[in-house]
Amino acid sequence: MSDHINGTIPLHLEFIYGRVDKQDGKFVFSPIDGQQRLTTLYLLHWYIGLKEKIKEKKPYSFMKLKNFIYHTRISSKDFCRALIEENIDLPGSAEESIKDIITKSYWFRDSWNNDPTIKAMLIMLQEIHSMFFKTDGIWPKLTEKKIITFHILDMGAEGFELNDELYIKMNSRGKQLTDFEVFKANFIKFLETDYKDYYISDNENSGVKLSYSDYFSFRIEKQWTDLFWVHRDVDVFIIDEYFMNYFEFISQLLYFLDHSGTRIRADEFDVNNFAQIKEIYSNKEPFICNDDENNDRIAFLFKSLDLFFNISLENDKINKKRLNNFFKELFDSSCSENNKIKVDNENQIFLFERCLKDNLKNNKFQNKDRIILFSIIVYCLKFKLKEFSGKDYINIMHCVRVIRNLLQAQRQRKDISFEANLSINDFSSYWKLISELLEKDIYKLLPDKEFSKSTKNINEQLNEEIKKAVLINTSAKELQHVLFMLEDFHYFNSLIHVLSVDKNKDKLNDYLKAVREIWDNEDVLIIQAMIASGFNGYKVKDCDYGNAEAVYFGGKNNWYYILTNEDAGVAENIINLLDNFISRDNNLSARDKLNDIISKAMNKFTKNNWQYYFLKYSEILDTEKNYFAFYDDFNIRRLGTTGTSPLIAYHINAYVRVICYNNNVKNYCKLEDDCKSQYGDISPLILKNGLELFCEKEGWRLDINKIDSGINAKLQSAMNKYIPDSDNILRDYNNLDRIETVIEFIKDINS
Repeated sequence: MSDHINGTIPLHLEFIYGRVDKQDGKFVFSPIDGQQRLTTLYLLHWYIGLKEKIKEKKPYSFMKLKNFIYHTRISSKDFCRALIEENIDLPGSAEESIKDIITKSYWFRDSWNNDPTIKAMLIMLQEIHSMFFKTDGIWPKLTEKKIITFHILDMGAEGFELNDELYIKMNSRGKQLTDFEVFKANFIKFLETDYKDYYISDNENSGVKLSYSDYFSFRIEKQWTDLFWVHRDVDVFIIDEYFMNYFEFISQLLYFLDHSGTRIRADEFDVNNFAQIKEIYSNKEPFICNDDENNDRIAFLFKSLDLFFNISLENDKINKKRLNNFFKELFDSSCSENNKIKVDNENQIFLFERCLKDNLKNNKFQNKDRIILFSIIVYCLKFKLKEFSGKDYINIMHCVRVIRNLLQAQRQRKDISFEANLSINDFSSYWKLISELLEKDIYKLLPDKEFSKSTKNINEQLNEEIKKAVLINTSAKELQHVLFMLEDFHYFNSLIHVLSVDKNKDKLNDYLKAVREIWDNEDVLIIQAMIASGFNGYKVKDCDYGNAEAVYFGGKNNWYYILTNEDAGVAENIINLLDNFISRDNNLSARDKLNDIISKAMNKFTKNNWQYYFLKYSEILDTEKNYFAFYDDFNIRRLGTTGTSPLIAYHINAYVRVICYNNNVKNYCKLEDDCKSQYGDISPLILKNGLELFCEKEGWRLDINKIDSGINAKLQSAMNKYIPDSDNILRDYNNLDRIETVIEFIKDINS
């Protein structure tokens, strides 16, 4: 604004819409949007009028400012009248405070210090004074040259309706209303008709009762705009989208409270479908049972925004850090052991800001986080929290922890991963239970209360939460901390059912230490220790028409699939590993403990067992791709994909892969990729001389059809030594195992 006033280029403030009515023979414009812009212009004209002596020179022109009235706020109305009627001397310099002059005047009432509108006007006047004290000749620019303009849309004009007619051209340049402006107009009209006799207290204005439409109009222009503004990115100057993202978040969940079931699609809700918006908010049934007179969904929307506004308020100003600190009291991304709910990175902490900046289209603010934020809002409003004590934070945190765990359990298996199955169209079934959990001291409530049923997964996880609650209520306080740390361990990610906490409560502290130490080692070593403790991998599915089983052993960034598996056998193997680990000498390093577990298990297996080879030859495994098709102990194919039909991709026999990387013979072998096969074909070990060896149950089957003629003599000599039966099957030689035998054979034919 300053640049335009000091220059010559006009500033157009778009349009302001409201209603033009005739009152006492005069036409009166009542804005329902743009109050903040109008107030700024009013104060600018008042200040320049005083500074340039317009009040004395052109009193008729100056006194037109008396027509600017705050109708619904008596104190603001009286303040504006006093500005015009009282004699006020402006400060003598730009550095002096015009605010002090006004507030120390005899006519300024002490109660006005509590009016947020008056406080905001005083701040704006100080800014105007600092900016324009040294500038002259502004009044003609404002009143004659019209350096600042705006358009008026009379929503009360005959024939005007809140539908597609809103897209009328607003000026000669053909500018249209924005989507947000259309929404506001429609929503205000809806409030004026459907909530005509509904009023809500404006607690920032001495509890004055405002109609729902007035309350929305005032808050969207000032308090809520201030709230969204401080959370904007530095390159964002229009915050309409932020409001709509928040409105979409609240409205979507309310919509699926009313519409749920398998026939309802998750994408059925559309925030731009105003018929849906009217349907959602026409439901006036009590939503939050807190004995509040305003208990409908519109009031919930208003109060949710006021909640975040009030949390952010510090010395009458919005402080972004205050709201961020609120969420930091609940969530933490550091490694500190503070019982807060762990998240992967700091950005995930700030749920409100994520809600503003992410919408349903980009899907970054996902369903679990949406439901958690919604739950936090409901909890705070249910108990009318404004100031938060340490106990309040603990109660909220415990509720959110339980809810987080339940939502995490709502998942489905896909090949070797778990995917969230938290369908928002099933929100109604989740919310019946979640709403019952929003209580103080939730862990005391859990064991004794009968809760509503939800999905199968959530119901099962609720039983786990009840088991933990019993332990928390009956054990030393340190056990709660241990349980929380186990839940927040990154590979458990909330779900610790494999630990059977009720049966192993005395070991949980040791288990916490063990999982941290074990899963800080190489993935191959961990898998070998798991196998040594009885783990045979997790059978994902049958493959090759039922001739083989696809089995997964875990790996980097995917231990969650193993450690939170519902298979009882897998859980038993995990417990065996933990028990084996904690029984080792504490003076040993974690790595040495694992190696000791592996070496002690070797004598349990023979050279005919696949486990023997997986424990002895680490080359079979690696950091990530530990997915195999098991036909028998020796026809084991290392799979190259985790898809629906894993044999379609290239795969290699596990024993062949070991030979390809063996330092003694790898120079005689072709590369791993050369030995791979596809579909149902068996992958051979291919030597550079053309010999192919297939690892089968009886031994290595030799295919000599492609060998170089120059090695016939050496090959025949080796075959006489290793294959006396002349059946081209290289069986285990003397006391050598399958790998050692073929290594010696290859060395002999290449010596």
